[in-house]
Amino acid sequence: MTTLFTSPWSHCLPRTKAELIASVASDLGVQSDSELEAKALEFLDDTIDYLNTHLWEFNRVEETGLALTASSPTVALAHLFYREHLAHMVAVDGGRAEPPLTFMPFVDFNRQYGVPTDEGLARVYTYNNLHHTGQLLLNLVPTTDNAADYTLTINYYTRVPRLSTIDSAAKLSIPAEVEQILKCGAKKLLAAHVDNPSKTTTWAALEAQAIDAMRGIDRRSPGGGLRFRVVDFVRR
Repeated sequence: MTTLFTSPWSHCLPRTKAELIASVASDLGVQSDSELEAKALEFLDDTIDYLNTHLWEFNRVEETGLALTASSPTVALAHLFYREHLAHMVAVDGGRAEPPLTFMPFVDFNRQYGVPTDEGLARVYTYNNLHHTGQLLLNLVPTTDNAADYTLTINYYTRVPRLSTIDSAAKLSIPAEVEQILKCGAKKLLAAHVDNPSKTTTWAALEAQAIDAMRGIDRRSPGGGLRFRVVDFVRR
């Protein structure tokens, strides 16, 4: 798996899950309160859920050389799918890429193909069990020769994992700008939970500033593309 996060002006910070929770809780002086620390984790997860409603370029990855299995329509991915981008069958001999596969939403794919059984070189793909398996389904189903002669290369968007799903010492691989939004959003929610209107207002303003800063980065993005895809970012 290759991450396509290559920005020269946004760096990932080595913040662990425990450090992020402590950062949110300590701002309100509740780091020794286990119930409110649990709320801090909940609000970090809530903010991650909101961040995951947007396409983020730092979450676009590419997996190459994925093996096909003869007579099987499924291909397992390393990460949970968020949004498709581009997929190709690539010849083992010479590395020639076939035309891109056509993506089809699972409901439409299932209605048209059911469980695929017709064999040949795949031209259509979908994803199933989005939150659990990161599993692709192909149509057509690879033959023995297809499985030997081709691999799959796929470029897609994944999700920032919820903090509650990772170990305390694990770290989120996110740019500093995104971590700032994450912390500000969670602190704002925790301040509102403990009924501290002054802190709620402060962190809401800092969250808005962090989002504006990312819009500025988008405008300065090399090549003119949107690095963070936040043009339509409207916080709840």
